[in-house]
Amino acid sequence: MPRLFITGATGYIGSSVARAFKKNGYDVHALARTGEAEEKLKKQGYVPVPGQLNKQDVLQKEAANADVVVHAAADYESDVNQQDKRAVDAIIDGLKGSNKPFIYTSGVWVLGNTSTDATEETRENPIALVAWRVEREREVRESAKQGIRAIVLRPGIVYGERGGIVEQLIEIAHRDRIAHHINEGDNHWPVVHVEDLAELYVIAAQKATPGSLYHAANQTHITVRDVSENIARAIGAAGKVASWPIVEARRILGAFADGLVLDQKIDSSKARKELGWLPTRQSINEEIAISASRSAVSGPRK
Repeated sequence: MPRLFITGATGYIGSSVARAFKKNGYDVHALARTGEAEEKLKKQGYVPVPGQLNKQDVLQKEAANADVVVHAAADYESDVNQQDKRAVDAIIDGLKGSNKPFIYTSGVWVLGNTSTDATEETRENPIALVAWRVEREREVRESAKQGIRAIVLRPGIVYGERGGIVEQLIEIAHRDRIAHHINEGDNHWPVVHVEDLAELYVIAAQKATPGSLYHAANQTHITVRDVSENIARAIGAAGKVASWPIVEARRILGAFADGLVLDQKIDSSKARKELGWLPTRQSINEEIAISASRSAVSGPRK
């Protein structure tokens, strides 16, 4: 049985990625930063690996023993740049000369605002929150020269499975009985369902060539105002929305808010053409209706 080693398997994206690999016959070994995480991973049928992102010896050993490595964790409560660099360096050291896949999770916010559909060739213009990722992407892709099948994925705004920013906005709307967007809400979000995204990781591990970079979005060009109005209708607020000034949004959502005001249209045709990736899950509007209904019955997640 092939082995996956993954960081971030208890997180939003990482948990779906781990499930997708397990479904495809992988023995999942997952970094566990706490005892609580270890228990959670065991219940999922995974092998927990006690350790932190700064435990380079642990990461190097697990990478060397794996058939596929996925890095989907980021600790914003510490020096995220330096911790991520140490983690990536350790994984690269463990994989040198193996020709095994190493999939690094980045994101489209490294592109900043895009005037047209941005491709993988579009120059980066990151917001401050993720500026460090630009150099990390390059480091990962250049590790292909060291005999690693290095791959970088850039997801858009991820939704589905009661997680992500859309779920957070639904919960706030239920609480306040009104949906919100930042500023005028006329900016566009590139979106992707978390299960479609997870399937891309599996396909990339199987098919992507060394040094590859792929965008991951479902080609829907939806405005944030559309999202908030759909949330308002779904919770029974008759489409009632309100605007958060960016200053207020930063108070509520932190630096994350700066990514949500980006106006982005992302071209993901490369993943479709080269890898055969085909997103099939429900649209963001369908997900809003489902999730809003669930939240109304069960209340916000704890």
